[in-house]
Amino acid sequence: MTGWNIFAIILITGIVVALYTSFGGFEAVIWTDVVQTILLLGGGILCFVLIACKLPGGFRQIFEIGLADGKFSLGPMSLALNDRTFLVVLLLGIVGFTTEYSGNQNVIQRYIAAKSTREARKATLLCVGMSLPTWGSFFFLGACLYAYYQVFGREPIAGLENDQVLPHFIFTHIPPFIAGSIIAACFAAAMSSLSSSINSIATVATVDFYRRFGRSGGDRRELRFAKRLSMLVSAWMIGGAVLIHYIPKESINDLTIVLGSLLGGGLLSIYMLGFFTVRVGEKALLAGLAVALLVNFAMLLHEFGVIELPVHSYWATILVNAVLAVVAWPLSLLWPNRKATDGLTVWDRQAGGALKRSGKVQ
Repeated sequence: MTGWNIFAIILITGIVVALYTSFGGFEAVIWTDVVQTILLLGGGILCFVLIACKLPGGFRQIFEIGLADGKFSLGPMSLALNDRTFLVVLLLGIVGFTTEYSGNQNVIQRYIAAKSTREARKATLLCVGMSLPTWGSFFFLGACLYAYYQVFGREPIAGLENDQVLPHFIFTHIPPFIAGSIIAACFAAAMSSLSSSINSIATVATVDFYRRFGRSGGDRRELRFAKRLSMLVSAWMIGGAVLIHYIPKESINDLTIVLGSLLGGGLLSIYMLGFFTVRVGEKALLAGLAVALLVNFAMLLHEFGVIELPVHSYWATILVNAVLAVVAWPLSLLWPNRKATDGLTVWDRQAGGALKRSGKVQ
């Protein structure tokens, strides 16, 4: 977007994120997310309006071109193992976002930061109501850009990758100050993802490991440990970004889905079995996880061309979670859970008039 060296961009962005996350903590993460949301949605709306005003046929022409060239098609309606069909991506989305909102510390820390359970539920419902229109609007923006360059010629974007078309349009058709704000929002979107992850890793490591197994020595020492770890994780992410730059990819979006699928590790099944059952214990779960990780490793080898499997990489997270559940549940009959689960599952939560264990499904 700037013409600068990509490694300089990665380094500068990584250092900025590391500094404000380390010193501002979760409050800095939340407020940068707020600013990012406002700028990104406002910038998207502005792009819609500009494209519609420049096209001779306005919004109607966008739909005419999009429909004629299949830009609004949902794709094949099948569950083919070797293709990215609509149903495959839909199933992947259900598994992926259920995992995100049940077992990802990036989201869990937002639940915990809410003033009350009621406020956390309201925020979640607001997210549900806003997410689909927001994602849909930016997919539609892609169709708008397609229509625009079909009408005015594709020469300006002939040598660009798909991810570069929107920044090119912003820089060439939007006034400098507004264009800069939209680009800043794009950077903020990336930075907010990094800052949330950095804060999550530091929090989990501090609370679940340093406090539990180390000599924490009080809040001051724990805070110092978390800040140092945040800087270390930031350096790790900078190195990861450099590595991703060299990985062959169709687009960043596609690479994100593939990596998320391959590195999911059956997290959803782990949380679902723990939350909705009292029978599945540590031994059965670890056995299921071992088999699931073998499947995950095979899918990883397939993605990098080491072995050939008749399955697309998008299926990885779906298959891994399914295998973990299918293996762990029967093994729980052999190795049932012997530990108390009071307050830890939907069947035996003590607060709020929750269901009692008697007469429930195991």
